[in-house]
Amino acid sequence: MGAVNNERTKILLDTGANVSAVTESFAKKLRLKRLASADLKIDVQGIGKTKVETTIRAIVKVTLGWEIVYEFEVWIMDHHAGVDVILGTDFMIPAGIRLDLYNSKAKLPDEIEINLIKSASAREDTEYGNTICGGGDGDRGRCKSAHSRVQATATTTGCYYT
Repeated sequence: MGAVNNERTKILLDTGANVSAVTESFAKKLRLKRLASADLKIDVQGIGKTKVETTIRAIVKVTLGWEIVYEFEVWIMDHHAGVDVILGTDFMIPAGIRLDLYNSKAKLPDEIEINLIKSASAREDTEYGNTICGGGDGDRGRCKSAHSRVQATATTTGCYYT
């Protein structure tokens, strides 16, 4: 969990997204001051075939965990990620956020850690299992692969990663 302008919400940390965005409905709920520019436009296409276009941005205060606060510009658009806020690499890299997928944590500056939470309906893939390691000692160097398939749904909770 995190917060935008002090409103607690689910946040998707999306390494596959180059931009950060909030939904139109969440922007209205927060009464964000919109920065519109005909000169600056973005077209976003995810996995689906449809593109989302916007020229509207806003400056928001993003709180991760309970203490790290960033002021950042996000795009306002109706995306279909199942959360109100997507933080892409345009946010994560300058903010110094590192994802430790082995331990399911996001590491913030000053080594503050936030747990990454799977979806409420995540299923374990019995074909692969959670990890395929050489032993029970937790030696990551000996792990051949670690496959986990998570399907985000409308019932997802927490802070997600892709």
